[in-house]
Amino acid sequence: MEMSGGRTLLGAVATLLTLAASAPLEGASSCADPSADSVWLVRTGGFWRAGGKFGHYRVVVHREGVEHARDRVELQVLVTDAKKGRRAVAKCTELESPGLKGHVEDVRVQEIDDKVSAVYLDISMKAMSDVVLREVFLASYRGNTDRIQEATSVDLQDVADRLRK
Repeated sequence: MEMSGGRTLLGAVATLLTLAASAPLEGASSCADPSADSVWLVRTGGFWRAGGKFGHYRVVVHREGVEHARDRVELQVLVTDAKKGRRAVAKCTELESPGLKGHVEDVRVQEIDDKVSAVYLDISMKAMSDVVLREVFLASYRGNTDRIQEATSVDLQDVADRLRK
């Protein structure tokens, strides 16, 4: 079957497949720019190795807004090309954050094994007189995450009232 310009349908399909294979990995094009004005905090850590590739993790915290600021947290999985001496973002995953209830004060990434790392978010909760709570996620080199410890907000005044009785 001929298409306009003398190209065959098979040739067009082959071209599309070639373009798809050279495109960035899923999610990489929608990653936040770590140099954007909204970036509040960036931490890099952990190390992964799988299928002959290796890399590390980067956590980017964006503080959006001014008066009622809200944090947005993104985990970026980076892959290292040792031959070219470059790193590239392979996958991005949004981590749940407290939104308007609190702010991320610090981040730490700790390697668990060669495919999984723990991501610790220290969160200052607004309704808790800025008490810092820790949220913990496990993250894989594929960008899959699971929150294993949630920073739960409580009303400190209610707790204090109960203690006074």
